[in-house]
Amino acid sequence: MQVIPLLALLFGNDFTEGKTFDAFVSSIPAILPESLSEYPLEKTHNQKLDDILKWLLNVDSFSKAKEQLATHIGWKKLNSLLRIVAEAYSLELENRREAQFLRRLPEWFVSSHKKCLISGIFMTILTSRRVFLSSQPEDFGRPSSYHCSRSIRQVLYNILLKDFEKTMVDEYDRNDTGCKVACQRIFIVWRKKIPGLIQIPDMSIEDRQNIVLSTLLTEDPRIFEEFEPDMKYLISILMFWFRKSFPDVTCCHVGALVSCWVFLKIENFLKEGDEVLPNGNEKSSVNSAINEVVSGLPPEQLWTIHRRGQEIRYRPEKITNVRFDIVHAFAQFQTCIMAAYDLNSILNFPFRSFEVQYLFSGRLLYNCYKILERRESCLRHLLSEESDLARFYDKILKKFLV
Repeated sequence: MQVIPLLALLFGNDFTEGKTFDAFVSSIPAILPESLSEYPLEKTHNQKLDDILKWLLNVDSFSKAKEQLATHIGWKKLNSLLRIVAEAYSLELENRREAQFLRRLPEWFVSSHKKCLISGIFMTILTSRRVFLSSQPEDFGRPSSYHCSRSIRQVLYNILLKDFEKTMVDEYDRNDTGCKVACQRIFIVWRKKIPGLIQIPDMSIEDRQNIVLSTLLTEDPRIFEEFEPDMKYLISILMFWFRKSFPDVTCCHVGALVSCWVFLKIENFLKEGDEVLPNGNEKSSVNSAINEVVSGLPPEQLWTIHRRGQEIRYRPEKITNVRFDIVHAFAQFQTCIMAAYDLNSILNFPFRSFEVQYLFSGRLLYNCYKILERRESCLRHLLSEESDLARFYDKILKKFLV
């Protein structure tokens, strides 16, 4: 078991960079005895891996291995790195932490966690107070796309940790000047209106909805009052992104997103089977927020719109011509919608759940935006003026033209 921390150091992990030991790994062939010139294990396609395994087969003891590593980076740094890795990957320590927190967690939370109704990352945040933000395509010349949704995550951390009186979470994300991983410490400011996990079951749906909407900066009940609650939730995420993104996004971005929602919803309708098209009776509640405006369309128009969506999504695009300013804008939206989803789930779903794959498709969004940027239409020209879908499309766009 002592070898595992060494392997974690030499190959790199969430806490240390493998290149720290590149000089040592390069020196391995020179320090190996002639007796190991013939490798007793099956070779891999990774020379670094083969050299490290050769060295481990030859080294006499764990202490001797540490001595050889220390000659390259010094004892102080080596011991510090070994301690970090040993603690981070110790199942005994992690299980002890989890057991401590499990005894204090409310039953509804533990039950939802076991049923995978809430994100597994919540338990990691509770036990270790750190989170590794998933990498995604974006413009590395700009600040991380996760900056846009940070205030949503702060409320999420507030709810998770309030009962335990913890005041910070370490987020691991790329730094603002490239692709290297950096730690950003997020401090939590307690707010009276934000509940802890224990309080959530006793709260009304309206109170929990208000927490979500106020976090998304739409606490005024008159905002989006013409939309039903689930649609209001979705448009609030859209408005939050519109206000918080950097650089600023435009109505072309908004139009591309709304078009993408419609194209993906119709694609889902058609996959469900023709019998759901005339009357809109779905077999599932996927993306329920825009069901009604789509289900009222006649089948022939649904197929026309679907073909248009497929044409836009799969149009050829040379990889050398990718515009990362467009990619970055929608990457920011993706972080917003995922953070808002997590916030909704930790509040025990005051709004109905949605499946993100029916709201976001990077390639489709990218191509829709480029069409709208040229002042062409990707969807609106296919809709009759009197249709619910046309009114739905126009009503959302007007919100962002004010």
